[in-house]
Amino acid sequence: MKQQTTTLAEQVESFLVVLFAVSIFMWKPGIYVSSALIIVYTCIGIFRSQDYRQKYFGSNITVISLVMFVVGTTASLIAMQQTEDLLWTVRKTLFLLTVGFLLIAFNNKKNKKIAFYGLVAGFWVASLLTIFKNWQLMGVITRVEGTWPQGTWDALLGLFLIFLLLSIKDVFLNSVPSLRAKLFLFATLCMSIFQLIWAGGRIPFVACVVAILLYVLTLKLSKRMVINAMLASVIAIMFSVTIFKDHTDSLINRVQSITDVSNDDYWVRLNLWKVGFNHAVFFMKNEPSTFLFGAGGKSYGPTQIEFFQDMPMNAVDREKFQSLGYPSGDPHNMYIDSILKNGVIWTVLFLIYLLWLATGFKLKQSWQRPEPFILLSFYLVLGLAYTILPHFFTYFLVFFMMYFVSSKNPRRQTGLS
Repeated sequence: MKQQTTTLAEQVESFLVVLFAVSIFMWKPGIYVSSALIIVYTCIGIFRSQDYRQKYFGSNITVISLVMFVVGTTASLIAMQQTEDLLWTVRKTLFLLTVGFLLIAFNNKKNKKIAFYGLVAGFWVASLLTIFKNWQLMGVITRVEGTWPQGTWDALLGLFLIFLLLSIKDVFLNSVPSLRAKLFLFATLCMSIFQLIWAGGRIPFVACVVAILLYVLTLKLSKRMVINAMLASVIAIMFSVTIFKDHTDSLINRVQSITDVSNDDYWVRLNLWKVGFNHAVFFMKNEPSTFLFGAGGKSYGPTQIEFFQDMPMNAVDREKFQSLGYPSGDPHNMYIDSILKNGVIWTVLFLIYLLWLATGFKLKQSWQRPEPFILLSFYLVLGLAYTILPHFFTYFLVFFMMYFVSSKNPRRQTGLS
């Protein structure tokens, strides 16, 4: 009877892992559903099984994740101007309650395998749907969105590409894939590059370049790896300069426009940062409690627009800024945005938490198993122009990081460090 219960628990655990993995690309409500089921499963496991309880609370990662959730909720309670502010914070940081489950689940190689292939399957279905939906735009130089809105879609594609590059090595180390599996993984890599180029996001592309360069620096390259990398690069370049030449040129031009001061996108983003930064300084000087604990995730937007009315700005620039529909309450920078909405205390603590999760504050360990930090580097660069803290995207980051953290340092998991 005990064996049957254990087997059933393992099956449920695997189902929840694959449900979330598939939902990342396919089904936004599925993320909420799987998160809720994971929390229920975890609570049942804690109350019914001493072994599960010891595994769960014996992990430093789990305990600190729970503390971060409490800190965020407490800060929101202190600062909230309406109930929606608290609900917004709880919803956006709910993933912190699932970290312990992921840590335990990913210690099972079977769960890692089904998570990987579930994620890949979801990506392929989402990619085919995107191609079908935007087929008429295939030859048009424009940005497209897939199963997520445009900003989230191109960011997710970039993160997935980095995860794929990192995890392929992990797949090969734990098994010897057949030729068919190798071709499938290579096709998935090519499709992810195509989708990223087609999505046309500048900052995700730059963040990918940074993350890949960091990854290359940590690699101990064998002759075979160099040959494979050169082959993949040649194939990618051939596609980029032939079939996808127009889209590739468009993306390169968009990346180059990041520092073009005459470009409206650059000008708007720079002024959004100025408005957000000045507002944060205003809070620090005049409303220290708001600076420390935030103005509320749902309440902040109108507050920024009101602040902008009295903010010193050239009359011509103000008119141009407003004619373009700004400010909108979104500074397009996760660091500024999080300080304004969640407060400087939670923002700083959460960034330190992510860095600790990725590195354990141990340089040698991070150099030997750099995957979590490589993923984090993508996120930190992306955050310069995207408001993703907290956000679904942060949940995706943590999910991918836990995939590698689970096998990175067992001592951190069991509270022995």
